Amino acid sequence: MSFKNAIERQFQTKLLGSAELMLGIKIVHEPKTITLAQTHYIDSLLERYGMTNCKPTATPLIPNSHLEAATRTAQEEFLSFKVNYQSAVGSLSYLSNATRPDLSYSISALSQFLENPGILNLKALLHVLKYLKGTNDVGSM
Repeated sequence: MSFKNAIERQFQTKLLGSAELMLGIKIVHEPKTITLAQTHYIDSLLERYGMTNCKPTATPLIPNSHLEAATRTAQEEFLSFKVNYQSAVGSLSYLSNATRPDLSYSISALSQFLENPGILNLKALLHVLKYLKGTNDVGSM
């Protein structure tokens, strides 16, 4: 007995075809693969942080960068931008866990400074968003 038949025996069902969208995740069916992508979620993140017209980057982290604890001056400069760093990193973490494992290292690096982010952390965060701008249609297979 197939899975479908077993479900139909227990529940009233209606076959609607292949799913194309589930929980905000786009499902792309191809002959030999299924890809999950969060294009709309990425677009909304870019809009939320004013990055819809940014120039895309090719890497998720600034090359040869080293994030470190922010100095008092860097923290004060960061505060002038009025960005909710923790919320932004959380949104990126959700994206990384759901469909974008290529962001994992970047999110791990950004997460180390959730308590006292500085201007360098903000620049790294914006760099990740620029990377997403250029790769918003990438997903997990």
